Amino acid sequence: LEVNLSGFLYNYVDLQVQQNDPVTAISRVFNADKARIYGGELETTWRATPDDQIDVTAAYLNAKYKDFYTGGVQYAGNVLPQAPTWSLSGGYSHDFHIGDGKVTARIQSRYQSKSYFSFRNFETEKQDSYTKTDFMLTYTPDAKKGLSVSAYVRNIEDSVILTTSEEAGYAGGYLVQFADPRTWGIRLA
Repeated sequence: LEVNLSGFLYNYVDLQVQQNDPVTAISRVFNADKARIYGGELETTWRATPDDQIDVTAAYLNAKYKDFYTGGVQYAGNVLPQAPTWSLSGGYSHDFHIGDGKVTARIQSRYQSKSYFSFRNFETEKQDSYTKTDFMLTYTPDAKKGLSVSAYVRNIEDSVILTTSEEAGYAGGYLVQFADPRTWGIRLA
């Protein structure tokens, strides 16, 4: 059993914040006078048997501007970009022995609470909370030869996960990017 626990506190003064201008698409740098980030993380890995492993991670993050006045607006109290309050993940894997080789089955899942893509914290620039679960089967005929075949399904829930959402007035709306939908495949290594 391995357990790691960490905590942190960062007090920023004159934090530089980069954001694209929605009218011109030119990247601008803003000065946030004060920001505070604190939180903690618990990571555990338990090798229950020589063939079974369970891992769990829980992370808490509080990341807010304490004083950020720009463009006639005070953004104190807003959450920093891409800073979800909670991130939880867990996984389980089991090895099935077949002759000199083995098949490893693994399932893992992640939960992330909402996060924003800009310091403005607009609803249109936000990723809602989501879960994403993956399943993998890997066959290794002989560990000494380094050959393996894997089959996988990622994002089993087919969750819609934004990786960015940014106002783009010059384009008449928003530019968004998404993480992969449910995908599956086979890999030979």
